[in-house]
Amino acid sequence: MIVQQIKQIAEGLGYTFNYGVGAWQNLVDHEDDSDLPVSERQIHVKLWYVDREKNFNEFGSEVSEKNYSGMFMIGVRSRIDDEDYSYKFENHIFPLLAEAADKICVGLDFCDGWSWKSWRMKEFHNELDTNMDGWKVEFTAKNG
Repeated sequence: MIVQQIKQIAEGLGYTFNYGVGAWQNLVDHEDDSDLPVSERQIHVKLWYVDREKNFNEFGSEVSEKNYSGMFMIGVRSRIDDEDYSYKFENHIFPLLAEAADKICVGLDFCDGWSWKSWRMKEFHNELDTNMDGWKVEFTAKNG
């Protein structure tokens, strides 16, 4: 299933990985490394949900290809008192685009039988109790 694939990719890249809806994600207490340079901070991947969809042919028979859609966050700890949003974007959010999110996107291409159908990213800042900045990725992947 896509949960195991994203976890394998994230952990293979040295990122943390958590799976669960918002209330559970908010309870995860990551080490506060917000005083470190951004390049030395831990990157966190938080998969919030996965929807599973079966596909059928024109005769109503189930086909082997399955679609999975969901959303995950990829981010770093930040400080709520960072000077302004431009600082957060330039130092936390934008670097994660190529550094982390694109590596997860490319990583699925190396998983046998898996491919992305859609990938949509939205930036976020100061989210969760751990205060994170980064990207929310809404995706659809297929297997089969």
